[in-house]
Amino acid sequence: LHLTQSAIARIAHRAACEQERDSVLVATWPAAALAGWLAGSENRIQQCVCEKLLAANMTGEQLLCLCKGDVSKLGLGALGMEVWLLSVVKKVRNSHFAAL
Repeated sequence: LHLTQSAIARIAHRAACEQERDSVLVATWPAAALAGWLAGSENRIQQCVCEKLLAANMTGEQLLCLCKGDVSKLGLGALGMEVWLLSVVKKVRNSHFAAL
């Protein structure tokens, strides 16, 4: 399934809340926007993890495909945030695809 950014934006417009909207729009975000969102109070991802994702140029679309092996390759397991990050990714992924 490949959706244009405008199609994703139309789907996000129908979201019931900001969290749902962000879960849909995340696929369109560049690395800087994603890192800022993950550092936000609701996600509670540590700044050092967000900086590593930003340095790796991790986009929102890539985040939706992130798995445990990717987290290890990025060196995030050593930061103690692997489980938390993967749970955030799972929640975002589920919301994203449910909205589509």
